[in-house]
Formats: sequence, structure tokens, C-alpha cells
Amino acid sequence: MSEVETEPKVLSIEEKRKQKRIVFVHGLEGGPNKWKARFLREHYDCVCPDMSSILKRERSPFRNPLIAIIAGSAASTIAFGAYSLWQFWNSKKPLWLIASVAVSFLGFKVSQFLFRKGVQRLVALCYSLQVNSVSHSKPDLVIASSFGGMMAVMMAISGVWKGPMLLLAPAQRVVAEKAGIPLHLVVPPEDFVWPRIIHGTHDTTIPLAHSEDLAQSAVNSHLTVVDDNHTLH
Repeated sequence: MSEVETEPKVLSIEEKRKQKRIVFVHGLEGGPNKWKARFLREHYDCVCPDMSSILKRERSPFRNPLIAIIAGSAASTIAFGAYSLWQFWNSKKPLWLIASVAVSFLGFKVSQFLFRKGVQRLVALCYSLQVNSVSHSKPDLVIASSFGGMMAVMMAISGVWKGPMLLLAPAQRVVAEKAGIPLHLVVPPEDFVWPRIIHGTHDTTIPLAHSEDLAQSAVNSHLTVVDDNHTLH
């Protein structure tokens, strides 16, 4: 009895897309229910780890003690500075002016240090979430937007993710500067192969030059510049 050969099923473009798994790493103002994530879920098997709860918690002085300390430090610095200036105005003693300048400078440095620690903590928490997602989801492609670009770049440099990647106006340099993270930790080695980067010419949030530098620092990378702003509609 001869075997009946069956024709292989021809998949539509939409069906082929649905077979591709994507991890989408959203930005600070993004999330699983925002338009980029919704669009990707409509056309692909898309996983979007939710960083919004982490971002909300870390920005709240009631949930993050660092924010409360920064606010208290700033308030104390302003109050003592004003008091010192008032005393200088009335007594004309230079010591009060020196004290005002010294306390203001010290308060600024303390606030800056605590702010950087807060950003570092935020980056570490979000990075851990994304590493777990990529490890469990095993995607075919990672797409990262803005702040999420920092997570994606860190995963690529550390070797957590070695597959294709699409970066949308990545903010790795801006985040690194705010967190006091050395830039060499968010710049790929010369022999690293990057995929595509997309950046808008009207982006006032992340400078286009940052994506240009990132594209030039890697082999066979490709930067597409589009007539759009940071949202990249």
C-alpha cells in the first residue's frame, strides 16, 4: 500500500509572524498596555515584562527611602542656606555667607550621590526582571525602546542575549550618565555585531548622536534615521 503524500501547509505571513517570539523591553513611559506592546502582540508572539510597577515604586518617596532622603536633604539644605543668608544680611559676618555656600554645595553633592544610587537601584531591578524574562521566554528577537535600550545593551554586552536585537531610540548613554555608570560598560567591544537601531530626527529626549556613536562602535550595525520624534510612531 503506497503512502499518501500530503502537501506541506503553506503559512500566511500573519501565521509566520505569530511563530516568532519577541521580548519587548518598554521605556519609562511605556508598559505592556501601551501602543507599542499592543501592536507587537497583535502581530507576533510578544512578551512584554512589566517594569511599570518597579518604576512607580522607585519614584515614590513613600515606597523608596532614597527618594525621601533626597527630598529631606534638599529641603534641609534650602532651609539652612536661607537662614545663613538671612543671618549674613543682618550681621554682615562673612562666616554666615561661607556657611551658606558650604552647606549648599555639600547638600547638592549628597543629593546627587543619592540620586545616582537611586537610578542604579532602578536599573538593577529592571535589568534583573528582563534577564529572567529573556532566559525563560527564549525569544527570536529582542526589541527595546528608550530606557529599555539600556537593559538590552547590558544584556548583550554581558552575554545574556546573543541573538537579534532592534533598538528604538536607546537611552543607554543618558541613563548611564544619570546613574554615574562608566560609559565603557554600556558601549560594545569593537568586534561586537549589532543589528538595527532606529532613531528619530526630531527626538528631543535622546540625542541622535548617541545612536550614531553606538552604531559606529560595533561591526555591521545599521542605523535608520526616520522623520519622527522620540515616540517613533
